[in-house]
Amino acid sequence: MNDLELIAILVLLGTIFASRFVSDRGLATLLPEEKLRVADALAAERRYSWLVVIALVCVWFAFADRLSGSTLLAFGLYSLGALAYSVAKLRRLGLPRTYVRYYSAGRLIQLCGLVLYLVAIGRGRVS
Repeated sequence: MNDLELIAILVLLGTIFASRFVSDRGLATLLPEEKLRVADALAAERRYSWLVVIALVCVWFAFADRLSGSTLLAFGLYSLGALAYSVAKLRRLGLPRTYVRYYSAGRLIQLCGLVLYLVAIGRGRVS
């Protein structure tokens, strides 16, 4: 493991921690019945969304030396689409805008960390 990969892992862990912190602050703004609605509305997403992410990460690691940024772009577009879908679902539930902003910020922080990690690992494997 080179220095770039180690830094990438540390950045990824930091963004996961920051994302969790932001998400928890958002949950603290909800009433108990709103928290139940959020859990029900996002249950399927939480269960299955990582399957696509795992598939894209596997493709990235398997073919990093032969891929351009298209795989990373596909991952980013999928993640942004999934975030937009989740935000629309939360708005339809009539949840407070404050929570929706915290939720969005937490997911974006997580996405940025994962993208930075994949870029750093990809650069390390190609060079």
